[in-house]
Amino acid sequence: MGELNLFYKDSQHHVIVGHQKIDSPLTNAIYTYMPNMFEALYYSNTSCDNYEFVLLHINKMAFGTRAPVEFGLIGEATKTAGATQSAIDIRGDFLPIEQQILADSTAQTNGITGFALINTSLPNITLRLWDFYAYDIINMLYLDAAYKNKYNDVSYSVSTQYLNVHSVGENLASAWLDANSASLFGLKVSLNYKNISAYIAGNHSGNAKLLNPWGGDPAYTSSFFSKNAYRANVDAFKLGLHVALTKNFKIIVSHADYGHSTTQGSFLPAKPVEIPAQPKADAKESALLLSYNLIESINILSGIIYKTSEYFYEGKQVKLLDLDLVISYKF
Repeated sequence: MGELNLFYKDSQHHVIVGHQKIDSPLTNAIYTYMPNMFEALYYSNTSCDNYEFVLLHINKMAFGTRAPVEFGLIGEATKTAGATQSAIDIRGDFLPIEQQILADSTAQTNGITGFALINTSLPNITLRLWDFYAYDIINMLYLDAAYKNKYNDVSYSVSTQYLNVHSVGENLASAWLDANSASLFGLKVSLNYKNISAYIAGNHSGNAKLLNPWGGDPAYTSSFFSKNAYRANVDAFKLGLHVALTKNFKIIVSHADYGHSTTQGSFLPAKPVEIPAQPKADAKESALLLSYNLIESINILSGIIYKTSEYFYEGKQVKLLDLDLVISYKF
C-alpha cells in the first residue's frame, strides 16, 4: 500500500502517521504511476497568520515507478537525479531510509528528521525553507523565494533558489561525494498573458556534485529526462512555453542546455555498461508535449522528447529520441 495512514486535520493542525507521499521540494518530482512513498510522521501547523511550520520524521522509503529511470537514463550513474541505486527489484518495498540511500542492507542510522517554514507575510512574496537531516549521511537545506505580481493583463513572477548538501556525522556516503559540501543556485522569470505562459530559468552549481537520494527535483532547469543541474560545475538554462488551447488541454514546448559538467557518469541503459567517464560534450534536451487533464486528478502527457547526453558510448555521443505517453495520478 503506497498510502496507508492515520491522519487528523483541522483549520490549524494536520498530522499524518504511516505510509504517505511527502509534499516538499526535496521529495517532489515528475512521476508516472506511483511517486516515492515514505513511512513517516508528518505534522503541519498554521496557527500563526502567514506562517506554516512543518515537522517530520521518516523511517522508511519505497521507491516509485520512476526510480530506475532516475538512476540510469536520467542520473547516468551520477547519483544526483533522485536515486542512488537502480531500485528495479525493490520498487514499492518500504525499506529503512539509510538502505535506500546507501544501497547497503546492513546500514543502520536513525532515518531523516526534517522541518520547514513557509512565510507569506510580505506582500506578493512567498519564502520557503526546508531542511532534511539524514543521520550520519547528509543534511539537505533548501531555500527559495518567489515574487508574484500583475501589470494590466500580464502576471509575472521572479523566483530564486538555493540548495546545499552537506555531509554529517559518520559521513556514510563519503565514497559518492566530491566534497563535504555542495551547492546549487537558481533564478527563474515567468510571464503569463491570458492562455499563454513563458519562462526562462538558470541554474549554477559549484565544483562538487549534489547527492540527491529522495527523488526530489527543485532545480528550475530540470527536464523530463535531464536533471544535470545537480552535477558539478554546471551552468544550465532553460526556456519554456505553455499554450492552453482549452481549460484542460495545453501544448508545452521547452529547451534546456546544460553545457557539460565535471562529474563522471555513463549511459547505463546501454549494454554492455561502460565504466564511468568524464563528459565530452554539451548536454541538451528539447520537448514538444501535449497535456490533457482527463479529470482533476488524472493527467495524460504525450509528445516528443529529444535528449543529448554529455557522455559517450562506444565512442559516440549518446542521443535519444523518445515518443512518450505518461498517465499520472495526483495524490
